[in-house]
Amino acid sequence: MAIMMTRAGYTGQVITWEQAMASNRVLAPKRLAPDADPPTKPDSQGNYPMPIPGITRFE
Repeated sequence: MAIMMTRAGYTGQVITWEQAMASNRVLAPKRLAPDADPPTKPDSQGNYPMPIPGITRFE
């Protein structure tokens, strides 16, 4: 439910349980280890992409 509410806040949309469960969005690293690459990385200036409600799309 926390992931569903987070995605609703990021997108500004109502997200149903069915949509959340059918989502292809990966929120965890492919490999769980201290040296694993995170699914989101900063750009060349060290900034991470920020979700904008109403613009960010639900995946």
